[in-house]
Amino acid sequence: MLGTTDLYSDLKLLVISSLVYCDSSALDHAVTEPERWFQGFDWDGLKQRTLSGPIVQQIRGPTDTANFDTYPKDIDIPPDELSNWDIDF
Repeated sequence: MLGTTDLYSDLKLLVISSLVYCDSSALDHAVTEPERWFQGFDWDGLKQRTLSGPIVQQIRGPTDTANFDTYPKDIDIPPDELSNWDIDF
């Protein structure tokens, strides 16, 4: 079972990995570093995966859903699938 710290670390890595994936020389950070928007950015922290997220949500445990929105239950029942698209499976 993962602890709260492990869960947060995994989520943080997913966000960082989806924002910037520059492990190869083709997408090295040197290409984007000179841009004005990136001035002051901690590129070494990104590479070492030591950056903390801009918003840190409190998580009480692996089943805590307090940070998610709630929606009413769907009352529409979808029609049955009768096209036989999966007949050969």
